Amino acid sequence: MLEAIQSAHYQHGLDVSNIGVLRDLASELSIDIDVYQSAIARFVNDNQIEEQVAISRQLMSQWGVQGFPTLIAETTSGLKALPHLSFYNQIDKWQAELNALIA
Repeated sequence: MLEAIQSAHYQHGLDVSNIGVLRDLASELSIDIDVYQSAIARFVNDNQIEEQVAISRQLMSQWGVQGFPTLIAETTSGLKALPHLSFYNQIDKWQAELNALIA
């Protein structure tokens, strides 16, 4: 399901925060829709989605980050946002950044 969600979002531009889109993805994967909808209904009714979104928004605001993925490392000197966007297709430089982080 995670792979289907990522593909729907990044490759097809679908709104994967929409429960109907997620239901359609589950159906395409031959997941029992009644079981899926029951699980989602419990999750939604418990306000877990809204709580998790609120927590995520608070953390993103606190760290001044946006978008996905966002990487934050826990180091001996505290938490640090990782500037991974600067290192796409530059594996050696990314490795050097990570090595410096743990040094």
